[in-house]
Amino acid sequence: MSIETVRDAAMGGSASITTHYKFGRTLVLGSADTNEDVWEVGGEYTGFNATVAEKITVVSSSASDTAVQITIQGEDGNYNEIQETVTLTGQTPILTNKTFLRAPRAFVSGATALVGDVTYGQATTTANVFGSILAIYGQTNIACFTVPEGKDCLIIGLDFSMARDGNVAGSATVDLQRRDEGKAWRTFNVTAISTSVPLKKDYASGIKLPEHTDIRARVIGMSGNSSFYTCEIEYLLVKNY
Repeated sequence: MSIETVRDAAMGGSASITTHYKFGRTLVLGSADTNEDVWEVGGEYTGFNATVAEKITVVSSSASDTAVQITIQGEDGNYNEIQETVTLTGQTPILTNKTFLRAPRAFVSGATALVGDVTYGQATTTANVFGSILAIYGQTNIACFTVPEGKDCLIIGLDFSMARDGNVAGSATVDLQRRDEGKAWRTFNVTAISTSVPLKKDYASGIKLPEHTDIRARVIGMSGNSSFYTCEIEYLLVKNY
C-alpha cells in the first residue's frame, strides 16, 4: 500500500489511520551552540526526561491571564493519549487533574488570548519542563513527540530551514533522532542545510517507528551566530492492533 493510499484513507476518516503535523522553532542560536533540540526553550528537550507520570503545573508570566483556557495534549504513564484543559490563574500555578508522562503540545483553546507567556511541566520533578507557549503564538513550538500506545508512526514528510539576522548567509547540520523504548538515542536522518537551501523531504514508503518511540529534531552545529531554525514533521499514526 502506497503512502498516498494511506494518506487518502486518513483524510477520508479512517478510524485506524490519523494524520498529524508537528512543528517547532529554536531560540536564536550562536556558532557555539550545538545539539540544540528544536523547541522554544532551548537546549535539550527536557520533556523526554520524565520516567513516571505526574500532574502538570501551568503558570503564566502575566497576572492578567486569569481567564485563558489552555489545552494540554500528551500521554499517560502507559503511553495512552490523553488531554486536559485548564483555566489559568495568572502568575499562580495551577495543577492538572490527570498525570502526564509526555506532553509535547499545548495551546490556547478558548476565546481569551494570552497576555503573558506560559510555562508548563511536571509538578514534582520540576526540571522536566514540557514546553512553553509564547503569547504571540498561542501554541507550543516543539518538533519533538512520542508514538502513543497501540500505534505505529509513519513519518512521511520533513521540512528543515534556517535563517540569520540581516539575511546573512549561513549553513548548519541538522538531524532527526529516535529513541526506542529502553534504548539510547540514535540518528535516522542527518543532512546539511543553508539559508538558501532548506531541506524538504517526502518519504515514498514512510519511515516506520513503533509505539513508545521518542522522536526529536536537532541542530547539531552551525556556521554562524544569530541564526534560528524551524522544523516541520508530517506523520501518520496507524493502529497496530
